[in-house]
Amino acid sequence: MEEKNRCYRCKHMDRYYVKETTCYRKTRFGRCRKRDENVGIHDGCGEYCPADHRRKSTRLLRFYLSDLLTEISEVRKVIEAEREGETDEDL
Repeated sequence: MEEKNRCYRCKHMDRYYVKETTCYRKTRFGRCRKRDENVGIHDGCGEYCPADHRRKSTRLLRFYLSDLLTEISEVRKVIEAEREGETDEDL
């Protein structure tokens, strides 16, 4: 049971990496977002929650990207409208 509840399998852990010449190397430590402290990858705690490593479908990713692009374009329209309002007031 203890073997399955390791921090490296938990979704609350963000692992640290070291930059090498051509790639990044995993370290044996990371940050636990639940406990808000540095932990070893082989530690364990009661806050363990298994990480979901399933692959997301391409269709779902396209849906999320489309939604984000729509939100970005709406923000752009608001900013452009504010800029046009400022130039009209300056005249």
